[in-house]
Amino acid sequence: MLLFDTMIQYPMRKQAGFYNQDSTVKNVVSKVQESDIVFTVKSALSILQAYLPDNEITYLNKRGCWTAKDSVNYINHFHTKNNLDVVDPNTLDSIDSADGVSPDGGICFITGKDGFKHIILVSEAKHQGRHDGYTPISDSAWLKECAKNPKLDPNLPIEERPKQANGNAIERAFKNSNTFQGLTSIYGYFPYVIFCDGFDFRTKDEYNLFSHQKFASRYNTDSPIRMRLVSGNYFMPLNNVYVLGAKRGFSTVYPASIYARMKKWEYQEMVDVFLGVMLLSINHLESIGELG
Repeated sequence: MLLFDTMIQYPMRKQAGFYNQDSTVKNVVSKVQESDIVFTVKSALSILQAYLPDNEITYLNKRGCWTAKDSVNYINHFHTKNNLDVVDPNTLDSIDSADGVSPDGGICFITGKDGFKHIILVSEAKHQGRHDGYTPISDSAWLKECAKNPKLDPNLPIEERPKQANGNAIERAFKNSNTFQGLTSIYGYFPYVIFCDGFDFRTKDEYNLFSHQKFASRYNTDSPIRMRLVSGNYFMPLNNVYVLGAKRGFSTVYPASIYARMKKWEYQEMVDVFLGVMLLSINHLESIGELG
């Protein structure tokens, strides 16, 4: 029998009972900064642990916490149980010198019936740009632009300058995503969540938040970075959970669950998604006989 109803909806509702546990963090600030994703994940974990007191649920979060050897061991656990050839770490280049992976929100596990720790959540938070409008070009960058183009005014006030260049946080997030996708997808699921916020992830519906800025009309569209998120993730729509994969042609693919907008993500929204992803992961692992 499954631990949870497979038809659980997202975002989860308060009436589901998960917010009535004594371990729930209450009266918290409603919005979190990127650096607070660890706090948010731990809050979701405390709720889950209160709901599943008999299960061993653990958390890993430190620099380089997941190594190439950890990945090989994860794959080989599945191969050994299914009488498949194991991966020989000695055949892999630089396995001893490769840097470990450090997801922003860490990695959450549940211990299976054979003592193996299964991943039930990997999370990232990426912030690019302000939450209330675009960030004008900085003084140093503006002086460089002026040196290239003599027609520009080096004394132009910062509020009258165009937007600074986009960041590259997404490339780093996808790098980590690829690492974990190859591990959990062999078990038929992928519990990887990326929360993106800031101007670089805006939608045209958020134009009113920055329409007062001088060059606002240039950006009255969905940010092109949103399509980079979509195209790098099997062309799956944003702001959805894809733990159990999705059909593409005759294949099942395992996209990351990516949430993106300009406005800050609220604490409750993030906890809802993290809880939902962990519950789906646990439910799936139970259904394939990995949990006792």
